[in-house]
Amino acid sequence: MIDLSPLDASTEQLIFLGIFTFALGIFAGMVGVALGAVRLPVMLTLRFNPAVAAGTNLGVTILGGAAASWPHWREGRVVGRVVLVIGLPAIVGSLIGGSYTDDARAWMLLTLIASLLLISSVITFCQWWQARRARRAERGLSEDQNASTLDSPRGVKLQARSQIQDGGIGW
Repeated sequence: MIDLSPLDASTEQLIFLGIFTFALGIFAGMVGVALGAVRLPVMLTLRFNPAVAAGTNLGVTILGGAAASWPHWREGRVVGRVVLVIGLPAIVGSLIGGSYTDDARAWMLLTLIASLLLISSVITFCQWWQARRARRAERGLSEDQNASTLDSPRGVKLQARSQIQDGGIGW
């Protein structure tokens, strides 16, 4: 039986988290990221115990990730070899990390979370900036020209099938 007592959340907080994670799940399924990095700070803002928030977030990530991966698998956008090469070490590392959570102080967990979010944000921004500059260069646009001319009227064109055929992740 699942013990909800260490969660110490009000009914209103649980309803808010349910609605929030539903909306987040739609976005996560589209972009292929479980978005626990977004969910966890919200749980911490609601003053959840960091260790309980981390464990609960991982449980939600498992369920959401499994559900979101099914349509991607069905459409041929999952490379099994890459899942195994990345997934098996992640399982071992997660087991080790999860077993030491009770030994870590709350400030250490919060510092690790903040550091990982900062690093992830910087990497994502740099990738966006490089892609933006590359699109501008392809179109011969200068930095001061209207950015809206870069957007495709039909949305994003993904080339997942060619990446899967190549057997890996590529740009």
